[in-house]
Amino acid sequence: MMAMGKIREGKFVPVTRFRRLGLILLFCVSVCLPAASQGHPQIVRKTYADSNGRVHIVNVSGKEVILPKEKGQESVEEPVIAGDNRTVGWLVNFPNCCTSYPIPMTIVLYRDGRIIQRLGNGMGVFKWYFVKEGEQVAYYSDTVHSNLAPQLTLADVASGKTLEKWVRGDGILPAWATFFAEDVGPIEPQ
Repeated sequence: MMAMGKIREGKFVPVTRFRRLGLILLFCVSVCLPAASQGHPQIVRKTYADSNGRVHIVNVSGKEVILPKEKGQESVEEPVIAGDNRTVGWLVNFPNCCTSYPIPMTIVLYRDGRIIQRLGNGMGVFKWYFVKEGEQVAYYSDTVHSNLAPQLTLADVASGKTLEKWVRGDGILPAWATFFAEDVGPIEPQ
């Protein structure tokens, strides 16, 4: 094994074990510290909504985060933990001018210590679920009454972008949308 050291003033100076340990530590800190400051995966142990409409998220170490209510929020539906155990989602209910009850309009998505997305399209969001362990969300939105404009959306959780959309008249439901088959009503064959 070749000895570690450096040449100083024409002489070879060996690196001692203590100095070598210091160099290794310095390397580890310089590599690991920036990664830790960017946020690391937080495994969620449980989540629930309290009677005031705030969502509580408890990670595996027992740390609890209480999230503030959304602007204009009246209540929330019970939050759900995705298969990745890092992503949590819940529906937020807002007052509606034409009903005596609030309408679910927004899916809020939380991951690794922060809210990462708010999904919706201006209509009521009546059902939703995580796809691919929390990488995607599928949701069913429609008018408040009469099933006039059912729309099924598959969205990417990280970016919030719509990956696929289905509306009545598009024919056969995509595989990810069959969960909503009873909700959308009769489907015209292609």
